[in-house]
Amino acid sequence: LDPLKLVPSMEILYHRTTLVSVESGIRLTLDSNLESINSKGNVHFPGLIIAELKSNVNDVRNSALQIFKKRGIVPLNCSKYCISVASIHREIRRNMFQPKLRKINQMTDTLLKGTDHGSTY
Repeated sequence: LDPLKLVPSMEILYHRTTLVSVESGIRLTLDSNLESINSKGNVHFPGLIIAELKSNVNDVRNSALQIFKKRGIVPLNCSKYCISVASIHREIRRNMFQPKLRKINQMTDTLLKGTDHGSTY
């Protein structure tokens, strides 16, 4: 593979906020205003916030996950790139992404209507 022959296939734009606890070492990144663009089209996920929780200590991470759960924030493991490709490229087999795409669409539709405060991480 010649790295000089690589070309961009997807541009993924988002706003990132990072929160860090000096005490516990827990790190939380919040990605919002996700938009994906390539030559086939673009897709925007309004209202969606992707949170990634990082910690070196499992107890701290588990405690944070319990707080999310109590607040109605549901876990959904996904890659911004994979979700973007599956959303834009309709010709690609999407079977394994379809449940995640449906959940994301439900969440963003509900958020836009102002009836729910749930998000994904």
